[in-house]
Amino acid sequence: MKLKTLVVANLIAVFLIAGIAIALVLEFRTFSVFREVERKGLQEKNQQIVNIVDNEINQLVSFVRDWGVWDDSFHFMEEENEAYIRGNLVPATMENVKTVGILYLDVNFRCYHSYTTPEREPLFQLLVDQIQTQKSLILSTIESGSQQLLLYNNILKKYFWVAVQPIEPSAKDQPANGYLVFMQLLDNHFIDRISKIFGSSLSIVSFTDEQCSDWEHHKEVGFYCKNAELLNPENALLRVCFADKSRNHRVCFQTKVMRSLNLQARKAFSEALILITLCVVIIVLLTIYILDRLIVRPTQHVSTSFAHIARAKGLDKRLKIVGPFEIRELANSANHMLNEIEQLHIQLQDLARTDSLTRLCNRRYFDEMFAHEMKRSIRDSQYFGLLMIDIDFFKLYNDHYGHGAGDECLFRVAEILKTSTQRPTDIVARIGGEEFIILACNTPLSGLENLCQKIKHAFVDADIKHEFSSVADHVTCSIGGVSIIPQQDMDGDLLLKRADELLYEAKGRGRNCFVLTGSL
Repeated sequence: MKLKTLVVANLIAVFLIAGIAIALVLEFRTFSVFREVERKGLQEKNQQIVNIVDNEINQLVSFVRDWGVWDDSFHFMEEENEAYIRGNLVPATMENVKTVGILYLDVNFRCYHSYTTPEREPLFQLLVDQIQTQKSLILSTIESGSQQLLLYNNILKKYFWVAVQPIEPSAKDQPANGYLVFMQLLDNHFIDRISKIFGSSLSIVSFTDEQCSDWEHHKEVGFYCKNAELLNPENALLRVCFADKSRNHRVCFQTKVMRSLNLQARKAFSEALILITLCVVIIVLLTIYILDRLIVRPTQHVSTSFAHIARAKGLDKRLKIVGPFEIRELANSANHMLNEIEQLHIQLQDLARTDSLTRLCNRRYFDEMFAHEMKRSIRDSQYFGLLMIDIDFFKLYNDHYGHGAGDECLFRVAEILKTSTQRPTDIVARIGGEEFIILACNTPLSGLENLCQKIKHAFVDADIKHEFSSVADHVTCSIGGVSIIPQQDMDGDLLLKRADELLYEAKGRGRNCFVLTGSL
């Protein structure tokens, strides 16, 4: 996998994992906090229902308390003052008090007087009958300090609150002579009033013990419990249940409300997630761009350059010094290493091509150049000149003057041959112990003759003493040479063989001479 692809893949993987982790943290941690806050807010809404119901019941209790300790009510029970009743109990009074009817009971709970509207008379009478049968429960409620209780009428299948006040003078210097009872039915009118105040439509639903596990107590409304159920991301179900002190009678108010806090949080989360995603994308792109410019491109340049050098099998290319400090140092080190390798390569090539003693070309390199120049001469139809040279009586020189002097002699002969061939295309090589060869390209026979004369004079000028030579008192050489225009498919070994034959012919003529030919 390429470095750039690897970097991009790793960055995307890192940011993707980080994004999933952030989303999970937000979902399971942040939203759990939001849900707790939301539940508290929903419980506060439930408490609003309790407070609204409490306010309704409190108004009923306040009215019955004011009327019960009113002196006129006390005297009405004693004097049977019908005029008082006719003057004060009118339909407007019931609407103001929000009661189904008004009931006066004597101390034995017998109906002393009752008042309601004609259309409510049947319903009112059913409630009065139930109240009279609930005497002990009502009295125990009064003794406990409460003035209201919740009842359920099996015939009507409805709940109603009863507010009771002993009828006694305001001075309280005489015992109560009866009880004043107001009744408030939990009908549609009651639900509509609560819904209007609460701001959401309430309904009465059936109740089970599982719906409430934590009951609370309120002085006016008695026992109650609250529950908020999260139906879905948009809605929640609020439920408030009321019961009397014995919890035998229970009523439950329910409404569906929007989870505005959750919706706002989800919206904010979605917007934040989009923003974070955009930021992550921008960060990833910027990071990729920066890494690409600072690391990937310079690294790719180093990799590509090395691959090019490897394919080209050449050491003339160098790396560009680009990128951050570390990669620049790497490129510098690589260039230094390439320089060292190139020098070693040149040295190895020189060692492979050069005779170590004379610093002339060796036989191996000569064979390569011989084949190359042979082909060129055939292609261009040019003369191909070849000289084979042998030092006369070198074995005697080596035996009498020693191997050190022999090596020195070979080195000086090599210098004579190199200085005698001035053209850069001429190749001088040592092919044996004291045998040398000169490849003189594009040189006719007359040119070879001039070169041989020049070599002979150079040996005379060098004056390398050789007391044991039978032809001169200095070192001399014998030369055999050939110069022809080679033909297609000509065997180069024939030229070498012919030159060697002429060399031996020169030796046969007494040495210190040269024999040349223009044909095979």
